[in-house]
Amino acid sequence: MANQTLFPGVNYRLGSTRQLPLSGDYVTQLMDVVKRTDPALTIDITSAGQVPKGTPGPRTGSDRHDVDHTGHGHTSDLVLVRDGKPIRPGDDQGLYARFLQNAAAAGFTGIGHYDWGVHVGGGSKAMWGPTTGGSSINPMFAQAIEAGWAGNWAAGTLPASPTGPQPDAPKPQAPDATATPTNPSGASFSFAGVVEAGAGFTTVKGSDGLNYTFKGSRNWRNNNPGNIEFGDFAKSHGAVGTDGRFAVFPTYEAGRAAKQSLLFTSPGYAGMSIEQAISRYAPASDGNNTGHYISTVAGAIGVPANTPMSQLSEAQHPSAPRRQC
Repeated sequence: MANQTLFPGVNYRLGSTRQLPLSGDYVTQLMDVVKRTDPALTIDITSAGQVPKGTPGPRTGSDRHDVDHTGHGHTSDLVLVRDGKPIRPGDDQGLYARFLQNAAAAGFTGIGHYDWGVHVGGGSKAMWGPTTGGSSINPMFAQAIEAGWAGNWAAGTLPASPTGPQPDAPKPQAPDATATPTNPSGASFSFAGVVEAGAGFTTVKGSDGLNYTFKGSRNWRNNNPGNIEFGDFAKSHGAVGTDGRFAVFPTYEAGRAAKQSLLFTSPGYAGMSIEQAISRYAPASDGNNTGHYISTVAGAIGVPANTPMSQLSEAQHPSAPRRQC
């Protein structure tokens, strides 16, 4: 398996056959449906792409999971998850009815459900139940899917691009930047090198030998909470590559340690005051509200903004604002 696209809120729990990567566009569309259904949900993807018919390699079942000419799939089997606990269709039929209706409204055409989860993807328009036939589909789910295909989103669904606060909806949970990513087998891995990077993504070689593409904020996908530029300093603190400007660190902890070292022990910052250090670290020219950052940091630790960085105790080391990029 190569270049599996990783998103916040998506965990891969794949079997031995359908392990080929999913299209980034597919995962983006799928997660939009998930978060519009309930921002607190995440998903476990249990089945991804497989080799097309007539191609050497393991495959099973229909061709809905077959990858396209780019080697990416557009269909998955998945389970909804809340607070780390899988929710099966029989556990909360109302939730799954809303999710399946929204999946249909979003344009997914192949939708099925089983005892353990659901199938969402493309292909010819069809819906089915546990026996893979239409006769076994849950009537509530069938009605919801039909309503979605008719262009109706489920009641209470969040808008695609909210323009203001949604007072009646739970707030989306931010991804845990400190969490160690896991591979399809559930094992954690670190970043061993950078394969490719571009606008909005970083593809890394994992310590498990597989390639993974991360999409999200730059500091998250690079394990670089300080957005430290790649160079001798970053390399001396374990950076494994660059996205073209900023360093990519093997783990979040390594990136955080590099940030702390840069601000509080490196010659370039240790001799500066808080005001001078933040003005250099988060300049207004990069889109930062530097004056606000200075007053916020100084106020949080209870010292004047002209206090030298070298005089701060370890307990006073602030979590400095992230630079914009």
